[in-house]
Amino acid sequence: MNKFTHLKILVFIQVFAFTLFIVAFSYPVDELLPPILQEYLLQEESIFENNSTPAIIFIVGVLILLLINLVALISLLFKKVWAKKAYVYTTFFFLPITLILGPTVEHAICTTLDDIIIFGSGMLVALLIYTNPYEKN
Repeated sequence: MNKFTHLKILVFIQVFAFTLFIVAFSYPVDELLPPILQEYLLQEESIFENNSTPAIIFIVGVLILLLINLVALISLLFKKVWAKKAYVYTTFFFLPITLILGPTVEHAICTTLDDIIIFGSGMLVALLIYTNPYEKN
């Protein structure tokens, strides 16, 4: 297999896992959690219900980065020159966001899909940085 085939497989895994993550994340599992974790989730949700300006700016910034990342991910399949840099840069911008969020409580399926997305993203970034997947062998 050539490098572009690997790129297509990784992009498909990313899109498929992200779609499943959105579906799994929207499924309500709060009532399945122990009471102490339910209390923690209610406390965390109250932070975003206050509609504070920093929280809104943070959410809008993350959504813009996510949109750019997804557009660049799909554009990689069409061999767009700008998509390689856009995907790598937005992926690296997502790294410090996990430090800001702190501890999270989510279902094991969401965590597994998130790990698949992160692992696939790392493989895709390595493929894009260290090789040229668009060249003919």
